[in-house]
Amino acid sequence: AGPATGVMSLPSETLERLSLQLKRLCGGISQAFTLLNPCLFYEDFRMALMNLGFSPEVDFQELFRLLDVHRTGRIHKSTFLHALELPEMKVNPEEGEGGKMII
Repeated sequence: AGPATGVMSLPSETLERLSLQLKRLCGGISQAFTLLNPCLFYEDFRMALMNLGFSPEVDFQELFRLLDVHRTGRIHKSTFLHALELPEMKVNPEEGEGGKMII
C-alpha cells in the first residue's frame, strides 16, 4: 500500500498550523513523530501534544481523526509525515499565551 490518498483532502489550514507548531517545538516533523511515539494511538497522541505545550482546549480528537486516514485507531509514521511535511506556508499559526497551540 502506498501513501494515504485521503491526506490531500484534509483541511490544510489546520494541518499547516499543526505542522508549524511541531516544527517549532521539535525541530522537524520526523523528529516530532519520534518524540510522540513510533506508532500513535489517540491517548498517546493527546498526552504527547499536551506535554509539548499544546493547550487543553485543542480538539485532539479532531486532529487525530484527520490524521487517522485509514481509520485504524492509530497513526502510521508515513501518514503523519505525508500530512504534515508541507511546503513553506504563508499563514502563521495562531498561538495563545505561552505559545500554546490553538486550533
